[in-house]
Amino acid sequence: MTNLFKMKYFSLINSSEVKEIGVNYPQVGNVINGFDINAKNSFYTVRFYSDKPVEPGTDINMDGLVLTKGSKKTDLLSVFDLSEGIMVSERMKNAIQKNLVLGPHTIYPAKLYGKEISNYYWFHFYMDKTIALDFTLSSFYEEHIFTKLRSLAFENKSDFMKYQKNKVDSAKWAALEKASFQLKSKYDIFNGYYTNAGILVSKKAKDLFEILQFTGIAYSDKIEIEVS
Repeated sequence: MTNLFKMKYFSLINSSEVKEIGVNYPQVGNVINGFDINAKNSFYTVRFYSDKPVEPGTDINMDGLVLTKGSKKTDLLSVFDLSEGIMVSERMKNAIQKNLVLGPHTIYPAKLYGKEISNYYWFHFYMDKTIALDFTLSSFYEEHIFTKLRSLAFENKSDFMKYQKNKVDSAKWAALEKASFQLKSKYDIFNGYYTNAGILVSKKAKDLFEILQFTGIAYSDKIEIEVS
């Protein structure tokens, strides 16, 4: 793929600062009584869809998130067992949709139950053919309980998936040290998919979030990201 553009990206994560989010992380750690978390349309199933959208016609149910006692509402909200996207306030949702170019995604409305019921929105980002990780230009390492064990190298996605499938110790995983992504569009937010890459945001998105003073946001410095 010809390098037509280069953009600086950051790995977006939830803040864990007590002053900002309260005393509990994640901020949402439970669901309301009667919510069937194992139902086919429960938000809990979304974690299986990192490289594809949820099946068409599946109305994902996110009406039932409970703000943990001692936690504060923020624009970017941390939710237990929910990955492959971001849970955001209505204000942040509107700013994202108005100003940024988004990678493949679906938006699901959510209800947050605390002292009052608040509207939130889940941006489920997934990978498709417009996003590719260049394995030959990326570097990995094996991690175990936040300890770097050894360097790893993969020629392609098949090799990476083979490692993930065949590893004996489930506590070990392949983490990206340097990620080299190739995009067919200038996405401001997209799903990095592989291990610790997570949700990646452009400098434009990062600057927007800072200007509008969105809360609950942090960035990981554990991975070097290159996008072309």
